[in-house]
Amino acid sequence: YINGLAARGILSGVGEGIFEPNRNVTREEFTKMIIAAFDLFDASATCDFADVPSDAWYYPYVASAAQLGIVNGIGDGQFGVGQQITRQDMATIAKRAADVAGKTLRKTTEIAAFADDADIAAYAKENITVMQMAGILSGMGENRFEPQGSATRAQAAKVIYMLFAAR
Repeated sequence: YINGLAARGILSGVGEGIFEPNRNVTREEFTKMIIAAFDLFDASATCDFADVPSDAWYYPYVASAAQLGIVNGIGDGQFGVGQQITRQDMATIAKRAADVAGKTLRKTTEIAAFADDADIAAYAKENITVMQMAGILSGMGENRFEPQGSATRAQAAKVIYMLFAAR
């Protein structure tokens, strides 16, 4: 997944030929990855999140995603810059981007009843279910999804690759 996305210029390492697959992904990093994967970048897009300065490297990606309704922020006018993306937010942002890009996710597996289903936020439930049934998302062991857990760079790469390759 990582090499496939790197070859397309969607992912890059953290420097000196290192990818750091187990490092957690921030909200702005994931947003850049997903916008790049689906070629949804709009250089003229704007956003008004208080924590997204217009001169930041991630501004045009967050602005593109906000303009398309892919990201909504975390409340109080904040995007959540520097925060590690949760697994449920990764699923939600990825599913919204796939929808905007016109990707159809076909059911390839039966629905999984995660033991921690009650911990999944209402806004994320349907997105997680659709992505799980399409074989793009899975649990973290012991039949748990861990919706509030942080997503790693490797997990983000897998989700994006699987969405990108969905037929």
